[in-house]
Amino acid sequence: SIVIPNVITPNGDNKNDVFKILRLESYPGSRLLIYNRWGKKIYESKDYKNNWDGSKTDKSDGVYYWILYLEDKKGTTFNGTVTIISKT
Repeated sequence: SIVIPNVITPNGDNKNDVFKILRLESYPGSRLLIYNRWGKKIYESKDYKNNWDGSKTDKSDGVYYWILYLEDKKGTTFNGTVTIISKT
């Protein structure tokens, strides 16, 4: 099964710099949507490649809501929050 993080720290130290969903490579074509706290969509990928680092948010610290539509032929959907902490 996949493992989805709840925190990223895009500070350039190459540790947790991106929203990396473990084992997602087994599900090519999976769609990811990310929303800010006001419900505005700030990111969308129709084939997520584990590369979102918060850049569409100017890497603003805070909590963001995400929805992942897993391309598994079953219609599996995951959702949750991810917190960006850019200052360590």
